[in-house]
Amino acid sequence: MNKKYFPMIAFVLLIAMISLSCQALSNTNNPGSSQNGTNTSVLFKDDFSSTSSGWDRHSDTSGSTDYYHEAFRIQITNQTQYYLWANPNVNFPSDVIVDVDAALEDGAEVNDIGVICRYQDSDNFYFLTISSDGFYGISKFSQGKESLIVMSELGKNTSAIHSGKTTNHIQVKCIGEDLTLSANGTELTHVTDADLTKGEVGLLAGTYDQGNVSVLFDNFIVTKP
Repeated sequence: MNKKYFPMIAFVLLIAMISLSCQALSNTNNPGSSQNGTNTSVLFKDDFSSTSSGWDRHSDTSGSTDYYHEAFRIQITNQTQYYLWANPNVNFPSDVIVDVDAALEDGAEVNDIGVICRYQDSDNFYFLTISSDGFYGISKFSQGKESLIVMSELGKNTSAIHSGKTTNHIQVKCIGEDLTLSANGTELTHVTDADLTKGEVGLLAGTYDQGNVSVLFDNFIVTKP
């Protein structure tokens, strides 16, 4: 039997080359990773397993915002044409991408479920929403006045937006003057607006002619573009 022997220096070099190749492959598969394994683009993430992560917790006769069974729940009770929202009370750069899973827990399918960006106060913020019956839109409060941006009425895409109590993955991009809303990997709409340039992010639910709705949010992630 013929045996092959490698000099020690060749063996060390071989191991080093294999190690570098594996590291390069790992970084290629996860472009957001640094060499220490951390994702450099993630600014904030919350799976709501801890009730001390900073979100607004509120309850009154109109509804509530609170942690619930390792999710975050927004409930509106007996209020029509009504919005309720919560913020994590974290300062972010003006340009962010927000991802979250959202599902109707109970109540009317004619609703609003969405993400807030550039939140300055209760009278000034953007909110990008879908509904459990397939509608979507990008809106804002500016000096307390609500309006759709660019669109004259809500759009509808029942193939991209899951109906009923099924979970939808919502992604919102607020980059410069560009605001983009996607659901389950499909871009629903993109608009431009220059009114608000900075502020917090958040979660929102709303009602229309029926006053009861309960929405569960999970896997909330904020990344930089």
